[in-house]
Amino acid sequence: MANMLLKAALWYRRNGFSVHPVGAGPDQKRPLLKTWKPYMTTPATEEQIIEWWRRWPNASIGVIAGKVSELTVVDPDTAVGMKMVDEFLPESFVGPISRTPKGKHYWFAHTEGLKSTVRAIEGCDIRTDGAYILAPPSRRNEGCYRFLSGLGIHEVALPTMPEKLRQALMDSQKGEVEPKGAAKACSPGLYGATALARELAQLAATPIHLRNNQLNKSAYSLGRLVGGGELDRTQVETSLFAVAIGIGLELREIKATIASGIVAGMNKPRTGNHVENGDPQNNAASSTRKRKAALAFI
Repeated sequence: MANMLLKAALWYRRNGFSVHPVGAGPDQKRPLLKTWKPYMTTPATEEQIIEWWRRWPNASIGVIAGKVSELTVVDPDTAVGMKMVDEFLPESFVGPISRTPKGKHYWFAHTEGLKSTVRAIEGCDIRTDGAYILAPPSRRNEGCYRFLSGLGIHEVALPTMPEKLRQALMDSQKGEVEPKGAAKACSPGLYGATALARELAQLAATPIHLRNNQLNKSAYSLGRLVGGGELDRTQVETSLFAVAIGIGLELREIKATIASGIVAGMNKPRTGNHVENGDPQNNAASSTRKRKAALAFI
């Protein structure tokens, strides 16, 4: 395995990728060099690479993304994230894809305008300038990295990122003006948690022709609680997205509908002290009964 890792590291270097050693075992994913930043602009020599893997024979291979390697990687680590990426790829798409312990790495030619971002879209990171990935045949405690059959970096060329995917990622990085009532991340109390469960159950039970409208209503209602500090925005977005996917709403509509509803709601914040249409705490038993419908999709 150690000799295989060195051979692979040298192969990556000879094919234009900048590499550095990354810890395995207890130090997995941690760079072994005091600083790997110099290699963000200038790749290491083969002599350096050989010396590194002699010192750390079981080190994983960190491939530095960005301009130095002419590489951008889209990194979904959830089933929802992988589904989203696949939705933006044409059926004819061919490019390197590696399996990771939690998801996949989609390898593309360096894409100008994108920046390294965590959770650029639901369950999906962007790795480009200033970031690196672990490349096959690296191994972590949770599993190994390997290319999908016929889609290895040694088998297919780095493709240009499809425009639909590029635009979706660009849109996610434009950001929004923080609305008034913006709240810091919080852990929901009984009021917020009950309201969230109620909205998810209602969305899950909504007839087909009313589902997108209900998604907007639920996002707005919960957005008001986000603005009031009763709920965490990320939790609300993730929960609504999971149910929306589960009930068959179109992927391209879901994100925009959730975002617009939450932002509108945050501009009219409310808290547990402001009761409308009944107190969610008084409806806890009813919400618990309905929650099963929502949990089927989360």
